[in-house]
Amino acid sequence: MYSFMTVPQLKDELKKRKASAAAYFFSFLDANYDFLLYRLEAYDRNANFGAEEVEEDEAYNAPAAEYFGDINGKTPLPPITKQLIQAFIERFQAQLKGRQMYEERFLLTARAAADGDFTFIQGQCKAQMKKILYVVDVKLNPDGSIEQSHCECAAGSGVEAHCKHVLVLLHGVEDMVRTKNMLLHQVCTQKLMAFKRPRKVYFDSPKQAQKLPCRRTRSVNYLPLKEEDMMENYNDHIKNTAVSYGNTTMPILQTIRPANTYAVENT
Repeated sequence: MYSFMTVPQLKDELKKRKASAAAYFFSFLDANYDFLLYRLEAYDRNANFGAEEVEEDEAYNAPAAEYFGDINGKTPLPPITKQLIQAFIERFQAQLKGRQMYEERFLLTARAAADGDFTFIQGQCKAQMKKILYVVDVKLNPDGSIEQSHCECAAGSGVEAHCKHVLVLLHGVEDMVRTKNMLLHQVCTQKLMAFKRPRKVYFDSPKQAQKLPCRRTRSVNYLPLKEEDMMENYNDHIKNTAVSYGNTTMPILQTIRPANTYAVENT
């Protein structure tokens, strides 16, 4: 019945039934589509789980996805400050977990788009207790105040969302405006290796190489035989043996000068 719908259409239909429109953090889009389709069919089978018909929240209108660009140090952003975020928290009595979640790198992406005097911020935030991604949208005024906000979580519907995921995105934007840096989620390949770090840190002055402890004895003899076993003209004996061996690729042959087969004296 709903197989002809796209992912955004499935999410809109779920929001009409007051159901969560968040997709699990799958690597493939087909898995997210099947999950949303299964959830919508489950609501049909169970008569929306007894949810009462309520008025729909005001829809959040954002620019198209192609107008958004990744936020970096050169992205023009409104001067949002901690005081404005605190005023937003006090206005809606929002949760205070947003700062902690931001410092723990729950924010995956953050993108921005300008439309007239307003700046639209869109990001992806991980859920705290589930492997789910929520798309968070914030509309900022030129002075940095929050005009509208929206989140895909159950508490973020409408244009006045004040859930912790919205605060995570706001703290990230404020950090970028203030320090030109943003704490984003890191994958394993972005972190420094920890399995070869030294267990103890050396704080003393450097030691000289000859004074370092060494297990090897200082008197090393590289001769293949003992001195009492060395025969007379040992080097000539080894060369003659190698040359007389026949067709071979012994490395020692590279040290022997080729024979002068034409008996020509080199001057």
